[in-house]
Amino acid sequence: MNEYVKLIRKYRLDSIILSISNLTRKQILENKIITKVELPTRFQGTEDNQFWIIPWDMMSVSFDSIQYTNDFRGKDLDYDGMIDLQNTFRSVDDEIAGEKLANIDGKDLLPYIAYGHSQEEFWMQSIHNETMNFNRNRELLLIGQDKFTEIMEIAFKTELGLSMEEYYSSVWILYIWGLHSSDYSDLDNIVKLLSQKYEIDSKALKVILDYYTGEISFFKSHRFGKNVFLIKPFVKTNSNKTILSSVYYLLRLLSFGAYWVVRNHYYKQDSQAFTNAFGVMYEEYFDQVLNHFLENKKFNRIEEEYGVKLVDWEIETSNFVLLVEQKTSLARMTSKTMYPRIKEMKSYFEKLSEGVIQLHSTRKRFESKYGDKHVVKLLVLFEELYVNDIIIESIMEFVPENIDKDVLLIGTNEFEILVELASTDEEKFEDLISEKLKLDREKAADNRTFSKLFEKYEIPKTGYARNVLSHYNHYSRKVT
Repeated sequence: MNEYVKLIRKYRLDSIILSISNLTRKQILENKIITKVELPTRFQGTEDNQFWIIPWDMMSVSFDSIQYTNDFRGKDLDYDGMIDLQNTFRSVDDEIAGEKLANIDGKDLLPYIAYGHSQEEFWMQSIHNETMNFNRNRELLLIGQDKFTEIMEIAFKTELGLSMEEYYSSVWILYIWGLHSSDYSDLDNIVKLLSQKYEIDSKALKVILDYYTGEISFFKSHRFGKNVFLIKPFVKTNSNKTILSSVYYLLRLLSFGAYWVVRNHYYKQDSQAFTNAFGVMYEEYFDQVLNHFLENKKFNRIEEEYGVKLVDWEIETSNFVLLVEQKTSLARMTSKTMYPRIKEMKSYFEKLSEGVIQLHSTRKRFESKYGDKHVVKLLVLFEELYVNDIIIESIMEFVPENIDKDVLLIGTNEFEILVELASTDEEKFEDLISEKLKLDREKAADNRTFSKLFEKYEIPKTGYARNVLSHYNHYSRKVT
C-alpha cells in the first residue's frame, strides 16, 4: 500500500483525474471498454508483454488519488504513469481481496464474489445499454408525472428549483460536452461554445452542474468508495478546476439521475411516498409492454385479495402460464462494490424472497383454473443483478421449506425480450422456457442464463425500451 500511495503522490490530482477521464471517454467512443496496450520496457518479463487498461480499476485510482494527493504536488500524469498506477493498484487490490475473502463463510463465497464483481464491473462492460435504460426510466418518470404529479413536481422544485424537463435538458447538455472534454471549469465558455448549436438554459445548467459537483472534502469523507462518483461525477479540485471523473458516470447519471433526485428527496423526508408510487409506475410500465406485444386475452393483471399477497400478472400461451411478480427493491449503495457488506447483501436477498412467497401463494390460489398448462413463476427485478442464476440460490435461503422454489429470476430488459418473443414466435418461446426450466432443474453450470439462451435461439436483443421507446433519440434531436 505504501508503494501505491508514494506513486500516486508523484502526480498532481487534477492531472490524474483528467487523464483517466480522457482515457475512459476514448474507450467509450471507440467501443473498446478494455484497452490492450504493449507494456512499457520496465514491465518486460511478464507473461505476454501486454497490459489491459480496465475502466473500473482506473476509477479506483481516481478515487484513491483524491485521498492521497492534491493539485499542488508532483507532475502531470503521462500514459506510462497511468499504466504504472493501475498495475500497482492491482497488487494492492489483490492483497485486499485476500483479506476480504478470508472472512467470508464458504457457502457465501460464490454469491459474494459474483455479486460484488458484477455490481462493480458489468454495468461498465455493458455501458451502451444506457440508451435502453434512459428510455425506460424516462418513460417511468413520465408515468409518474401523469399519475403522481404533485409528488414529482415537489421533488424537482425543492431539490433543484427546476422542472423535470429542465433537468433532463440540462443533463443532456453536460453529457454532450462530456463527449468532447472532461474539463467543466469554465462554464460560461461552454455555454458560449455550445449555444451556437444548442438551445441552452445557462441558469439551469449551472444548477445541475453545481448539484452534481463535489468538493474534495466530500469525496474524502464519503463511505461509498468510488461509487460516490455515481452521486457526484464532477470533482472540484483544490485549484478550483471542475473535472468530470468519467463519461461512464455521466451516462449512468443520464439514465438514473432523475429517479434519484425524487427518491432522495423523499428519503430525506423519511417518506415512502415515492417508493410506493414507483411500484405503481413500474406496474403501469409493464402494462404498456404487455399491451404493445400481446393480445389482451393472453395476459391479465391479478388483483390482490384481502389478506393474501398475490403477484402482479399472468401471461398465457398454448402450453404455459407465466406468473409474474415485479420487484422495485434496490440494494444499498454500500453493497454495490467489489467487496459488498455481507449483511446488507443478505438483507437485500431476504427482501427479494418475499416475491418467491407471493408466486407460491398465487400458484396455490389459482391452481385449479390452469388445468394441464405448465405454470412458470417469474420474479422480475427493476434493478439489474447480472448474475441471476447465482443470486436466486441465495434468495432461496430465506424462503421457508414448505414454499416451492422453482422460480426464475429475470431482469426487466430480458423480460421485455421474452414477451416480444412470445408475441412473434410462440413455439420458440415455449422451447426456450422449457430448456431454461430443464437447465435450472439440473443446475447446469454453463449456458443456463436467459442471455445465453437468447444467443442460442438467435433471439435479437430488442425489447420495448430498446426498440419502441424513443426518448433518447428525442433528446438527441433536440440538442443536435
